[in-house]
Amino acid sequence: LATSNIGTVYLATGDYLAALSNFHHALAIHTELGSRSGVAGTTANIGIVHNSTGDYPAALSHFHRALSLYDELDDRRGVAAVTGTIGIVHDETGDYPAALSHYHRTLALCEELGDRRGVAGTTCNIGTVHSNTGDYPEALSHFHRALALCEELGHRPFAANIMGNIGLVHALTDDYPEALSQF
Repeated sequence: LATSNIGTVYLATGDYLAALSNFHHALAIHTELGSRSGVAGTTANIGIVHNSTGDYPAALSHFHRALSLYDELDDRRGVAAVTGTIGIVHDETGDYPAALSHYHRTLALCEELGDRRGVAGTTCNIGTVHSNTGDYPEALSHFHRALALCEELGHRPFAANIMGNIGLVHALTDDYPEALSQF
């Protein structure tokens, strides 16, 4: 739907009110048409807007609704995407056990689907949680795994980001020479 695409553009430009307006309009159309996959995707987009504005309860509410729909539709890719996004919200709010739980479910789904990019991203997210909780060896292990996958996939920008994460962990552990080699 055009209104959903317009909402995505407004989201990307940071005009959250316009994004919500367009996503709610798209949601009404998908609901009227009986498009459950359209409802799920648009509901997830509304959750993304709420997450972007820091309204985490509303974001989680929308993500869980979208997740239920994707589960009902047996849309494994949709389940993986929304579960990972729920993990991000928990990570951002400091609920690290919930973040890890959602990330591990996402990782298993990405592996099952053969989504190597999703595996790399989720593995990096798991590393970030471990870094945030001070488990630096586990963080480095996940970052190195994600980096290897990114290099295999030729995804250089994401590989550079992960190298920065590795450097940050080394800086946090006072291994400055190794930190500098990553930056």
